[in-house]
Amino acid sequence: MSYKGKRYPAHRVIWLLTTGVDPADHEVDHRDMNPSNNKIENLRLATHGQNAGNQNKFRNNRLKYKGITKNGRGYQACIGVKGKQISLGTFDTQEEAAARYNQAALKHHGEFARLNVIESEKTL
Repeated sequence: MSYKGKRYPAHRVIWLLTTGVDPADHEVDHRDMNPSNNKIENLRLATHGQNAGNQNKFRNNRLKYKGITKNGRGYQACIGVKGKQISLGTFDTQEEAAARYNQAALKHHGEFARLNVIESEKTL
């Protein structure tokens, strides 16, 4: 969308028009991570750090889960908090490491946590 020759992302304009709050000092986050879903109930204000906690795993990550790297014979879980990487330990399986990452994500990112959907939990 444009106004006076300047372009603005649609979700930021929708936030401003619906809430009356200028999102200038914040990011407007899509709860479901779908940038096309600009319904107001899907939008929320977030700091840069909160929005970063709501990201999926990196595309170049060949492992199944977010926050997991291969480390020797095991899988290391790490989480980024306030610009720093925190090691959560090394585990025998990706699923164990992913479960530990999920615990830390809930603790550090709260409602903005993007959790791993663990294969073994899908069948429960």
